[in-house]
Amino acid sequence: MLAMASDASLVLRERRGLVRVRVNWPPPECGDRNPVLVFLSTEEVPTESVDALCRALCADACVVVLSVRTACRDTATTALEWAADHAAQLEADPGRVLLGGAGRGGALAAQVALRARENGWPVLAADVLRVDDETGLCDVAPVLRSAMSSGWARGPKQHDHHEELN
Repeated sequence: MLAMASDASLVLRERRGLVRVRVNWPPPECGDRNPVLVFLSTEEVPTESVDALCRALCADACVVVLSVRTACRDTATTALEWAADHAAQLEADPGRVLLGGAGRGGALAAQVALRARENGWPVLAADVLRVDDETGLCDVAPVLRSAMSSGWARGPKQHDHHEELN
């Protein structure tokens, strides 16, 4: 098992206020430009469980993980769009954006993924939404490995979502 390389806390701005995000980066052995996973969770899943899962995903599946605790679809959408816009600055591949969640965060991820598809942006390489019935946590590592081994045919679609606000 590889160890996660580093982590940081970020604060994103949205209409309602500030969004706190935790970012985990994979170890150097994973190479450069790994996928970026926006991982959604809500308060019903303990913070410690989500943090441990995100660290494990980061190291084992070689993904940059943005962990967002929210029950609000707009906040989740803001985090996803920010991750897609800033993937390169996160040292991730903008053409490999993933979305998943734990507990009700998995259902929220499904809503956000549908909204992204309807809007045509951000293009998701995969939605990672399988929730373990026993633990309530999302079992995403096997899904990620499967998606990564099948290749990433779709690249990012250029879209300026800020145009809609003007």
